[in-house]
Amino acid sequence: MERLDLEPDFTALIEEPLVHLEEPILSFLNRGGTRQAVIKVFGEHHRDAFEQDLTGDGGQELVATTFTSVNIFGCIDGQYQALLWQGGIYSSGISITIQDMNLDNAPEIVVHEPDSCGFSGRCSETYIYEWDGVTTQ
Repeated sequence: MERLDLEPDFTALIEEPLVHLEEPILSFLNRGGTRQAVIKVFGEHHRDAFEQDLTGDGGQELVATTFTSVNIFGCIDGQYQALLWQGGIYSSGISITIQDMNLDNAPEIVVHEPDSCGFSGRCSETYIYEWDGVTTQ
């Protein structure tokens, strides 16, 4: 029987700024890997990853960020799925705030890119997402 490695080796992927981690993380989680193992590996590489109930179902979703993306994963009917992928971020440091700002009992996810133009100029972008019961919009 194949042993499931609960400590994923995302080292090379995490350090590479333009790689999408969605598929490796989904594969790991759907083979029985834990959100806590992903959070641990991200933390070891100075990347943000944490759990929070974003859908209001009492379960914890996984939020994982790299230099170029914000990814949110949730378990629906026993299968992990990507609930949000905000890619193409080229900032030196994004920030995420999660708070129920409009008091509708669903937290909004605010993603702020302070340097969204990269090296070509000074500009920033802010995205606000909220779970609508089916998808993050």
